Amino acid sequence: MEFAKNVAVLGIGTMGSAFARRLLSVGMHVSVWAPSRSAASELVNAGAHFPATPEEAVGDAGVVLTMVPTIAAIEEQCRARWPRCHARLSGYR
Repeated sequence: MEFAKNVAVLGIGTMGSAFARRLLSVGMHVSVWAPSRSAASELVNAGAHFPATPEEAVGDAGVVLTMVPTIAAIEEQCRARWPRCHARLSGYR
């Protein structure tokens, strides 16, 4: 897979899932993450990958989209649980 064709979408509510569906429809390799796998079932059925952690989701992503209510929300999750994820996301500010 090409690095630029790998996209991670963290937060798959209304906006995040719409972005993920569109990216899948144009042939992108999409990893999605949400606290609950059930939230991702429709996207997984459409071809998205659902890794165990957000760190895995951003591991080989050329682009990381975060669709969460606030920057603080994603930083809080990642800083405490997935330090490599937090370091990677900090570079996108």
